Amino acid sequence: MMAKLAESLPNVEFRGLMGYDGHAQGNTDTRVQQTQDSSSRLSDAKAWVEAAGLEVPLLSGAGSGNYWEALKGSTNEIQAGGGVLFCMNYAESHDVDAQRGKFQHALKMQIQIISTAGQSDTRV
Repeated sequence: MMAKLAESLPNVEFRGLMGYDGHAQGNTDTRVQQTQDSSSRLSDAKAWVEAAGLEVPLLSGAGSGNYWEALKGSTNEIQAGGGVLFCMNYAESHDVDAQRGKFQHALKMQIQIISTAGQSDTRV
């Protein structure tokens, strides 16, 4: 088992298991069920590792798009990232207003293109 090998190495400490259910985060129709299924598989993996004699203090999973559901299960560390800057794509694909209230975009940019590479002035 890889966890036992990690634990046996000098200066390496086995701290837990990581799963990632990114497939569940943007799918509003099946997000809850897919998150519950992923959390259940992670919990099963924890039981298997603990049965082999190792403690599993951390179960890491989910993300900004489904953390609230994952925390209902055995997940105790969230891999939030996409929600940090809250880009327009994230806001539209995750329907966050309906799930947990209002989020705000962390960054707004205004740009103006002055020239492009290779463009020449063709005026006579």
